[in-house]
Amino acid sequence: MGFKSLTVATGIALAILVVYVACDGQNVTDEPGYDKYAVLGVPRDIPSDSPELKKIYRRMSFKYHPDRNPDDPAAQMNFMEISSAYETISDPERRRMYDAHGERGLRGEGSDMFSQLFGQPRHHEQSETRLELRVQTLDDIYLGKNVTANIERQVQCGACGGSGAKSPRHIHKCDRCGGTGRRVEVRQLGPGFMQQVQTVCNECGGAGKVIKKPCPECAGNGLVSRAEEISISITPGTHDGERLTFPGMGSTSDPRQSPGDLVFVVRVPPHPTLTRRGDHLHAELDISLKDALVGFTTDIPHLAGRVVPVTATGVTSPGDVVVVKGEGLPNRRFADFRGDLHVHITVKFPEELSNDEKQIIKQLW
Repeated sequence: MGFKSLTVATGIALAILVVYVACDGQNVTDEPGYDKYAVLGVPRDIPSDSPELKKIYRRMSFKYHPDRNPDDPAAQMNFMEISSAYETISDPERRRMYDAHGERGLRGEGSDMFSQLFGQPRHHEQSETRLELRVQTLDDIYLGKNVTANIERQVQCGACGGSGAKSPRHIHKCDRCGGTGRRVEVRQLGPGFMQQVQTVCNECGGAGKVIKKPCPECAGNGLVSRAEEISISITPGTHDGERLTFPGMGSTSDPRQSPGDLVFVVRVPPHPTLTRRGDHLHAELDISLKDALVGFTTDIPHLAGRVVPVTATGVTSPGDVVVVKGEGLPNRRFADFRGDLHVHITVKFPEELSNDEKQIIKQLW
């Protein structure tokens, strides 16, 4: 490759790099958005070709279809979000990229641009602080809840601005390394073989500066602990493992860097009688042989002190599932959509029958 071609290629690479850095600074390459599984209210392990997945998508897209809501821009945006979620989850390859890299993976950004151009990873300065937020019961997810969390985080010392010195005049250039933060040592590997090795200055720790009088507030660390109370809103339908992010509210280990994000990971304890799968709830119900043959109506304990009537007519076989529409959990994204309650039936057969009961059954058949 000639010099002119090499110059052009380098210019193109640098232009792409500038655009990438500019976009990254505007936070357009990793927008938070909504989890696509939460949009449709389905569990993360639902098969891509599941009939249930297709049925949920059709029901939601029908409600928000632009033809049914011609004058409602919000409904049209909802329709696009629902369609995007279904397109991703129903396609195994797109789903694999989304699960691994999120929205960035769908745009082909699963690998870092810096790695592609220069063969080395890009180092991000900020890191997130991750805490678990444990709700008390599934009722909190059903109704939604506002909670407060007391946290303690490391932030830059306000008295010294993170320098660690009592005042700027107490900061001096390190005499040992000349302010470079590095020292060059010459090591002899063998007769006639010498090696120069660059090391971090052990006098200033690589800072290039030494502090004669430390800041009394932070004892020279440049960091102080700050206790804060944070208000957290748990939206009805929030999923176990969902991340609630508070930008810039995390800790930092370096006084020269801004704090990263504070992330609460929601943890929901199991319910004694109800199991969640996406927005659907599942319950077990034992019925007698008589109820299985002639039908039944009974109440199922639900959430928030509610009971839900469950009715079946005709013959109910062991393993049948009675679906009660709209008695699941609210959808995290679309509050007017709710999952269903799936009641799994177990038929309890009598251990023995009297002679009279046997005769009655024989006469019936």
